[in-house]
Amino acid sequence: MKVILQSIYEEIASRYREWSPALSLYLLISIIMQVLYRVRILTMIRESHADFRSLGFMDYMSLFGRIDAVTTLLILAILLLIFMAAGPFRKAGLRLASAFTLVQCVVLVLGMDFFRVYETTFQKSFWTDENNSALGEMFISILSETSLRFWVFLFILTVILIAFYRLFVRAYNERDLAPVMNTIPAPVHARTVIMFPAAAALVLLALVLFTGGHGRLKKMAERYPGMDVKKSTVALREFAMSPLYNLALEKQAAETGPAAGKTAGDTGRFTYRFNTDSIENSGRYDEIDLIPRGRRYNIILYFFESTAARYIDLDINGSAVTPVWRRLRENSLSAENHYANFPLSANALLSIMTSAYDHPSKDLIIQKHSGIGLTSLSQVLKDRGYRTCVIHPGDLRYAGQKRFLKYRKFDRIIDYNDMKDIPPYNYKVGWGLDERSMIEPSVAFMKEKREAPFFMMYIPVNPHHPYAIPGKEFSITGTIPVNADYKTKNWLNYVNSLHYADAALGTLVDRLEKEGLMENTLLFLFADHGEAFYEHAKNYNHPFFLYEDNVHVPFLVYNRKLIKKARQYRGISRHIDIMPSILDLLNIRGPAEQEGISFFSPHRQQMALLHTYWKDDYMAVRDGKWKYIRRMKEGFEELYDIENDPGEKINLAAGNADLVSTYRSHVLKAREHKLAYYNIMLKKESSPALKKGSAAKSAMNKNRKETEQKEL
Repeated sequence: MKVILQSIYEEIASRYREWSPALSLYLLISIIMQVLYRVRILTMIRESHADFRSLGFMDYMSLFGRIDAVTTLLILAILLLIFMAAGPFRKAGLRLASAFTLVQCVVLVLGMDFFRVYETTFQKSFWTDENNSALGEMFISILSETSLRFWVFLFILTVILIAFYRLFVRAYNERDLAPVMNTIPAPVHARTVIMFPAAAALVLLALVLFTGGHGRLKKMAERYPGMDVKKSTVALREFAMSPLYNLALEKQAAETGPAAGKTAGDTGRFTYRFNTDSIENSGRYDEIDLIPRGRRYNIILYFFESTAARYIDLDINGSAVTPVWRRLRENSLSAENHYANFPLSANALLSIMTSAYDHPSKDLIIQKHSGIGLTSLSQVLKDRGYRTCVIHPGDLRYAGQKRFLKYRKFDRIIDYNDMKDIPPYNYKVGWGLDERSMIEPSVAFMKEKREAPFFMMYIPVNPHHPYAIPGKEFSITGTIPVNADYKTKNWLNYVNSLHYADAALGTLVDRLEKEGLMENTLLFLFADHGEAFYEHAKNYNHPFFLYEDNVHVPFLVYNRKLIKKARQYRGISRHIDIMPSILDLLNIRGPAEQEGISFFSPHRQQMALLHTYWKDDYMAVRDGKWKYIRRMKEGFEELYDIENDPGEKINLAAGNADLVSTYRSHVLKAREHKLAYYNIMLKKESSPALKKGSAAKSAMNKNRKETEQKEL
């Protein structure tokens, strides 16, 4: 036994001595890259986060030391395993080590670009199941954000690693390490090279023991009096993270908040429709009799993409960015305070089509529970003789939209795959075809059977990121300066894409007017969610926060014949109110489970219940002049007076403890309500896969349908 153990030890020692130069140099590359990453990140923290401009490198290192030490120890272990396992297969070992090191470097350089764009470290929670359903489009979006620095770094790193690989292959093939050793400075001899991995491991273990930790993090957070301690603690924790660590070792956050784990039984007797009567304002709104009730109006829903309400009145170079919106507004009922309940297209589709809130988790209902037993607007109208169609110039498989829509009684579901070979607009613009590709197929559908009313749903793709346009004629900003910073370029590209999307809308409406298809038609035009451009730190794109730029969106109901002049609805309305309002105009009773109200009927002033859970879990309410936001896990809170502070710059939470307590209680009850709601509704899931082989479930679904018919 002793001889065997001695033999094993000698073999391992021999392999280690043989591979130690390669192990040392590849480990050194990893360490250098991590140091470069941290220097670059600290520079960007100071540039983009005013509250942390005094953050020094040593303080920063005390935060990230433990994380990077653990990461580097893992890298050392993997490299050691690669070389020990390679043994005599030198080329295979070097190829694998080179590829592994290149991947590390690419992740770190991409991490620098990610921080540049999103002002925080990449975390797994930034990537969701929704992204997996559009990998090609996501890749295009990622490429549009990468900087020249990324490609230069990538090229240099690739050249260096190829050079090292060739150097080691030649040296090991000739069993002569002199060429490798000659690349090492003279004072560093072979023994030092052999000892370097072990010495590095000891230093890394010391960093694990003596840096980082929650206590140090909290103590440092207290040094920034301009911020709430909880908020600065979260920011510093995210700054300390590493993309390498997050990809390899980060655990996905568990469901948080006091309502986690609740069931319908926990809430007592359950009632559909959570009470959203205003707390701040007890006023009432009278009936809006602008549109005669009871007619069989054609209904069009137009899901305008990624547009905050403030952009409708924006002018660039003396010209309106959205002239079509403004023109339509002259013959419309407009809602001044309309809100997306969740700033994400998939959840906007759910709320608008079914008058239901999102699930209080990261789960997308339309993706994970496409056959859920929620009654949709298209189902109600189809049962009353309407022809139903949905059209989208992108791929409706994204986020499970197509599966969800297949359960909603649509006669026609048309997307990119059906229109990509039909000229003249069958070319890509961003995530889909030119918006105008929707016009001919939809007009043809509307004209098929004039005797039956139609329900038409348009879901365009622009101005979604990467903010594309089909030609320079839509560039309202003019030539974008080459030396403009990337934030300015992104915003100008967005404005141009918004102008193009508005023009495409105008082309569609003009065609419908010309064909006489708007005579008895109500066009419901709204944005699915907003779009943010750093109005608040880290707030870029739309799903991450609940500020006005993310959730306050434009909304109008248009018919030039019925609405002779512009009218405004000044109360708070929500996406969940669209379906009940349409059914109210048509004198159709809505399903029992709908959460919204009709803003055409008399009602109390409402509040908007808001939620997002992409990276972090936030809940909020907009009530009268107040906006309350709570980050659910850490519990830090914000309160803004929207009337006097529309930019949400002054957090009034500290001076309004009673009001904050009231709104906190309300959002926590809302969370419990939504959990109980879906505990009931998910039992009504009607997917064929669930029904297969289960007579009991089939009977349940049959009974549900009979009950719904009676309710309708």
